[in-house]
Amino acid sequence: MSAQVLDDLLWRRHSCRAFLPDPVPRAAIRTDRADLDAFVSFHGNDPCVP
Repeated sequence: MSAQVLDDLLWRRHSCRAFLPDPVPRAAIRTDRADLDAFVSFHGNDPCVP
């Protein structure tokens, strides 16, 4: 996945109000693979992402 794809995925997931009442500022979102894996592992199958 490209950095842009990871960034878009994380932005959508962090913006999902089912998990976070306040969206995380885009500048605070990291896009490296370890962070993505940790996020997916923590949230599992997120209904806000198709």
